[in-house]
Amino acid sequence: VALEARIIASRGARIVPMIRTGGASSGMFDFPQQALEKPVCVKEHQWALLARKDARIVDSAKAAAEITALFVRQFTILGRDSHL
Repeated sequence: VALEARIIASRGARIVPMIRTGGASSGMFDFPQQALEKPVCVKEHQWALLARKDARIVDSAKAAAEITALFVRQFTILGRDSHL
């Protein structure tokens, strides 16, 4: 996961890390640090659900889907160079 995330990040793509799962997605194994930082366009409670192990899985999954949809909309409207 970390290798793929580094490749994706190096190409300027957005990553939605499921931090709650631990391992690479929580920052281990040289996972790109910038992918763990909440983008300004993402709501605090959504980003927190990616990390909270006590949250219901369905709530974390819904937050991940909403964040992904936001990134897709931004890319569609603003293009590849959008880093909001």
